[in-house]
Amino acid sequence: MKAKFPLKGTAVTSIMMLLILPSSLIFQLSFATVYPEAAAPVGLSPPTPTTMSTPISGLHVGQQVIVLTGVTNREKVDRPFVVLTEVFDFEDITESIGIVGGIAKAGEPVKVGVSWTPEHSGNYRLKSFAISEFETPMILASPSESIVTIA
Repeated sequence: MKAKFPLKGTAVTSIMMLLILPSSLIFQLSFATVYPEAAAPVGLSPPTPTTMSTPISGLHVGQQVIVLTGVTNREKVDRPFVVLTEVFDFEDITESIGIVGGIAKAGEPVKVGVSWTPEHSGNYRLKSFAISEFETPMILASPSESIVTIA
């Protein structure tokens, strides 16, 4: 996978493994707990580009945005989480990766956001997924994604 961002070495390898492994059947069967969507401890809304908290229409190259993903804790206890948001360009090459962690209160939604500035016009795919932690990850929700067009 070719990346267009200035990370090198172990950081890139670690992030790429976190993005690739959850979709791998072997990972799902061996190393992580996978829930059917209805039973998943966390629900994710599609990632949405915003400014402060207002959805944007008519995005432009060079316009800094925040990609917001809603996280809803479906459990009766507080739940730590890590949301990884990846931006793919029109060639399906990773242009940006954002990682945000936090604790979702029992039964409550929270929004997390990562900054992104589109470098080229065209269509981009925004994809977010949630895990419990990095050391012994448990997949908390099915990936959520959306498509945005940059003018």
